[in-house]
Amino acid sequence: MRVTPDLPEETQIEVTARRFVAPDEEITLTRLRPGWRWLFEPERAGSWLITARDGFVPIARPVAWFVPGDDGAQGALAMSMGIADEAGRKTAMLAALEEIAAGRGSEEDMLLLEQSVALLDHADASALDVVRALAAVPKLAARLAVRAFDSDELRRLWEGLEGLPFLWELVPLSAWRSALDALHTELSEALPNRPDRVWSSIGLAADRVNARLPAFDVVYQPWRISKGQAKTRADMVEIAREQPAVMEGHIKEYWSTLRLRNIENTHWPTLPQPTPTRLGCFFRLRSAQAGQRANLKQLTGPFSSPQPPPRPARFTTTRARLSKYACCANCAPSTGSGSTRRTP
Repeated sequence: MRVTPDLPEETQIEVTARRFVAPDEEITLTRLRPGWRWLFEPERAGSWLITARDGFVPIARPVAWFVPGDDGAQGALAMSMGIADEAGRKTAMLAALEEIAAGRGSEEDMLLLEQSVALLDHADASALDVVRALAAVPKLAARLAVRAFDSDELRRLWEGLEGLPFLWELVPLSAWRSALDALHTELSEALPNRPDRVWSSIGLAADRVNARLPAFDVVYQPWRISKGQAKTRADMVEIAREQPAVMEGHIKEYWSTLRLRNIENTHWPTLPQPTPTRLGCFFRLRSAQAGQRANLKQLTGPFSSPQPPPRPARFTTTRARLSKYACCANCAPSTGSGSTRRTP
């Protein structure tokens, strides 16, 4: 593995390798001097992720290295990581993540997923297949967010997924409710006689998520009340008053994010090219104009609307009105005197 030929010999570059099924275990490769080569002799089979960094800064895109043999993987997610074929690996990995999101995954799979997300401090999200697959399962992403141990772990997950085609603002509200239910069940089983500890832990997790996504409170407060955690009726009244403002802020934040990321609708309707009857051309053109106005309203957002088209002249002939909307030569009005009528 040669990094670059123009680096000074004394440059400190460290090349490490991690197994996909055990990302928390790291080995440092031996450098073969002189030059920029490293010796990699894996003692265990399976899939390895090789990274190069200068201190804590990655300097090269991670490389996946596959060693034939049985790596002793346990769980659907770990077994999917050992598939050498890229397309097959992604398909199996996505299926395993869907099972975890549905609550049918093993604890080993969840632990392996969290360990893989922890690699985002050492590698870009686009270089990790499991993280790219996670971006396609927002329900599981929400569960990992509320399950985060501390703010640093949540930051790693949050910013890592935002580097991919993923928006936290688009995670369905039902996904957040499912994540809270799963966290409540997990903590209740671990602390059966300490409901105070359970709810204090859930409150801390909700505060961390709410600090990054204020609209999360729209889900959390009603969910907390449904679990019998509302102390007084005044709490419910206050929450009902705050929810519309929080949701409005969430919608504004969503549209602002879309504008910043230049996500625009560029698919405008087009007219068909045949030359049918004059009346058919007229109605198709009006339908296309209505579609353009709808797309323009979508681009400008829900808080502003395009200006209405100008009103036609007070008095106009039928021939002139048809000429305005004619889309082809065959649809132009015939010559001759046209009737004049009063338009609204």
